[in-house]
Amino acid sequence: MRRIVVTILVASVFAMIGCDAMQDHTEWVPTSPHPKPSGPLESEPIPVDVQLDHARTLIADRQYEDAIDVLTEVTESLAPDERTMTAEAYLWLGFCYERQGDPVRANQYYDEVRMKWPDTLAAATARDLMGHP
Repeated sequence: MRRIVVTILVASVFAMIGCDAMQDHTEWVPTSPHPKPSGPLESEPIPVDVQLDHARTLIADRQYEDAIDVLTEVTESLAPDERTMTAEAYLWLGFCYERQGDPVRANQYYDEVRMKWPDTLAAATARDLMGHP
């Protein structure tokens, strides 16, 4: 009787977290609470604004390493004329590194925002974060 109760309890917990209790548990990998967004078709690129939103969500959840990965992809995919989004992505990269305890790398990103896109809101925010007027 006790074994049945324990089996039901384990199956219930696994069902709540999205795992079939009857599967081999060594192969189970939990899904991210914030799955990576995808385009309508897998071959279509994910719009940059969707990627930035995803990065902001990861940052809000303090998942800085995952946010850095997303933001790095964003910066590599942006066109040179997308100044505002590029500056914002670099600002968030600096913020993530600062939160991870790497102020030197954070300041490199903040400096880049201030120098390359001085007239953006991201540059003003970077100046504030660095303590510059």
